[in-house]
Amino acid sequence: MGASAFQKTDRRKPNKQKVLLVDEDDRLIKLLELTLEDGRYRLLNAGDGVVGLEMVRKEKPDLLALDALMPGKKGFDLCREIKASSSTAGTRVVILSGLDEREARHSALEAGDDDYLAKPFSPMDLIAKVERGLGLDGRRRPHPLAVPAHSLSA
Repeated sequence: MGASAFQKTDRRKPNKQKVLLVDEDDRLIKLLELTLEDGRYRLLNAGDGVVGLEMVRKEKPDLLALDALMPGKKGFDLCREIKASSSTAGTRVVILSGLDEREARHSALEAGDDDYLAKPFSPMDLIAKVERGLGLDGRRRPHPLAVPAHSLSA
């Protein structure tokens, strides 16, 4: 049911910043990929927190966008582990959550996240969080998939 382990959604392009998407919902992963596939990032995905942690260690992504609640290793726990390890502590983490925003935001902060995005969210909000996390200036034309007035939800 989840995304394939170590599935890569873009060919190896070493000059691109790596963004790892971690969620058990294949449909949400596909929506995230469609939103972010503009050629600026090397997109990777994992279908659960255990595989996500393996990929963080192996691939050294620049940014990780992950679901707060997944079967097995929860997103909050994955974030905590990443931030606790000296080899991965610099990885930027954006937690995506459909939980009560106040409670989830508090849990995300305790886990050490760098940013938080409540579900459902607009494609433009996702793009802005990723660009901010990667240190990009955000001055570019709107992403073509972000123009329609629809939202991503899980």
